[in-house]
Amino acid sequence: LTAFISTYVFGYKHNIGIAVDQSYLSQTIYSMLGFAAIFITITAILIVAHEYRHNTIAYTVISARRRYQIFAAKTAVALLYASVISLLVICVTVAGVYFGLSLADKTIPTQDLSLTSQSLQWLVYIWGYALVGLIIAFIVRGLVWSIVLYFVVPSIEGIISLLLKDNGKFLPFRALDATAATSIGAVPGSPNLSHSSAIYLTIAYILVFGVIACYLFIKRDATKN
Repeated sequence: LTAFISTYVFGYKHNIGIAVDQSYLSQTIYSMLGFAAIFITITAILIVAHEYRHNTIAYTVISARRRYQIFAAKTAVALLYASVISLLVICVTVAGVYFGLSLADKTIPTQDLSLTSQSLQWLVYIWGYALVGLIIAFIVRGLVWSIVLYFVVPSIEGIISLLLKDNGKFLPFRALDATAATSIGAVPGSPNLSHSSAIYLTIAYILVFGVIACYLFIKRDATKN
């Protein structure tokens, strides 16, 4: 899907939805990472929720000396998976855009792509969504409701943002999206946090809810849904 969309939509048809300027490639990468984040988050949810769904969590708990080791192991797997998928998405997106442009015999301006700063933003963005999936699944411990919450909460945030106006940018998912946001990631008529502020706020949210999720996993009966 990434190969098709980056090649055809952003390469061959290169002027759909994004202004063709020096930030075109970075905006396209952000767009494709946002697409990949959906699958990464759901996979992170499955890493935890499938164990409860099929009751294999009982064997997992027995096999480990401490439950926090299970929490740490699943977190490491989710982050590693997110990192590998994101790297593949970025590479395929860049190759796809330029391949699509060549097919259409078109060019774009020299791109201003700062890998030093943007790589950190992309990493926090993708890791953030992977951790969101884990946190939701560890707290909810159910597959269906975890996925439902993942899709519903951002929609609720959108409604709350209308009430909070400018302060809506401090909401969790708004802050997470702003860690690597470009012009296509901005909510119309509502400003985003700066990248650095969004990263710090996202880390704070993840630490708070991550500690809660870890505490609940350690203290609750892990074999009970």
